[in-house]
Amino acid sequence: ALAAKGATFLQVIAPYPATTPSHMSMLTGVYPAVHGVTVGKRLSPRIPTLAELLAARGFQTAAVTEDGMLIADAGFRRGFAYYREHKGAGIWDVAGQVDATFADGLAWATAHRGEKFFLFLHTYQVHAPYTPPPEFDLFKTYVENGTERPIDAHTPAAVRDRHRYAGEVRYVDARLRTLLDGLATLHELDHTIVANTADHG
Repeated sequence: ALAAKGATFLQVIAPYPATTPSHMSMLTGVYPAVHGVTVGKRLSPRIPTLAELLAARGFQTAAVTEDGMLIADAGFRRGFAYYREHKGAGIWDVAGQVDATFADGLAWATAHRGEKFFLFLHTYQVHAPYTPPPEFDLFKTYVENGTERPIDAHTPAAVRDRHRYAGEVRYVDARLRTLLDGLATLHELDHTIVANTADHG
């Protein structure tokens, strides 16, 4: 439904096959070779971020992220008046917390309804490990050599992961619908540009 109301890009190319540098390219508009940000490196103060540019033009700015790859001190916080990190057990914890992330984003939008805003939400929910909630773990069979087979402990890991990944996508899709419905309730959706993308994959 979201794609039907907007533009869908059928070919996209990530600037880097990892979260930190690829997101920094999204938020600065420059290639990783220019911004130089990887885990442990900081963005040069000479390179402005999208949030900084929008804040300077009167936008309220907020970001809600998950886990450690969008490290605030690496420059990701720059320009955001509100920056919330949902952290896991460690920097490499990518289990996903989409419920909390989207709820925090919607709460922030509610507090800033009627204002120009830039809200950035980042979730690892569709990242491995693939553990969709039971109500979204819908794909229980696969087809092998023309025969439908149940997915069980003997199913190849790649097949199990592909089907659990599909469940994670369904889960995030449902949460995205809740977020968009919330923005519609606030009367913000009709004049808000929504961009749904990924950093690599």
